[in-house]
Amino acid sequence: MATTKSWLILFRHGPFGSSYAREGLDTALVMGAFDQNPTVIFEGDALLLLLKSANSDALSLKSISKGFSALPMYGIEQLCVRGCDLERLGLTPIDLSVPVEVLSDDDLRQYLHHADHVLSF
Repeated sequence: MATTKSWLILFRHGPFGSSYAREGLDTALVMGAFDQNPTVIFEGDALLLLLKSANSDALSLKSISKGFSALPMYGIEQLCVRGCDLERLGLTPIDLSVPVEVLSDDDLRQYLHHADHVLSF
């Protein structure tokens, strides 16, 4: 019987200027569809992907922020953010479109250490 490997998807880039966020979201949704259920961590400007008030209309770009709210429907329920990044951006978990676990830097190191596979976007 095969053992299940643990996956960690780490979002490090903001919503605009690259395709990293879209590629990461697509990867997470596919993994969820195949019952891999990765842990998803947002750090730095990637927290902006989760803002309730994210609006890309002014930039004429398609927002992917709403796609992140679909993650729990795909069985991906462990969504985390770094507390220091929330503070740096002047945000609280209430400002985000999905429920998140707030991590310390030590918590993040533990997640990274224990994951079998880490994908960074």
